[in-house]
Amino acid sequence: PALALAVLFQPLRPLRGKVHVVLTHSSGGRWRFYVELAADPAEPDDVIEIVGSIGKTSSVSFYLTNLFDADASFTALVVPTTLTALRVRPVTGTLPPWGTKGCKFIVEFTPSEYGKKYSAQLIIDTAEMQWIYKLSGVFPKYQPPGAVEGKVESRLDPELEEGLGIGSRPSRNWTKHNVEA
Repeated sequence: PALALAVLFQPLRPLRGKVHVVLTHSSGGRWRFYVELAADPAEPDDVIEIVGSIGKTSSVSFYLTNLFDADASFTALVVPTTLTALRVRPVTGTLPPWGTKGCKFIVEFTPSEYGKKYSAQLIIDTAEMQWIYKLSGVFPKYQPPGAVEGKVESRLDPELEEGLGIGSRPSRNWTKHNVEA
């Protein structure tokens, strides 16, 4: 006869481990199996996009609570750690239990050059749970300047022209004058 074994495996964080499954038959038979369990990192829980200008710090904040009804110590890390334009505060602390306001996280973006792609992951870890956020630092959308009227007037006031006698002089055709000469 065949044996069907249903196992529900839903870890809240990545892990790897081995377990022993021991099956005992009522007639005295005993079978031991070694099972290796693996849970890879999950897809990001959300995407956080921060708009920032060169040399200026922009930030976004959000609140997070523990998934359970107890406090939980956490660590927060931006990966890759070599990307210094994206930072998170606090990096360690305690997440309050579910149903409370939560712990405030601030993600900062300070770009240093144009043309560079600023992308990272924010990983917040507790003993039982892991949250992953995709961080994306972008630049403001360029808006070309609109049409602006000139601020310099290049025409004389009509009253001033009349006072100087400029407007009353008949215009002379200099080309005709030079041909006749």
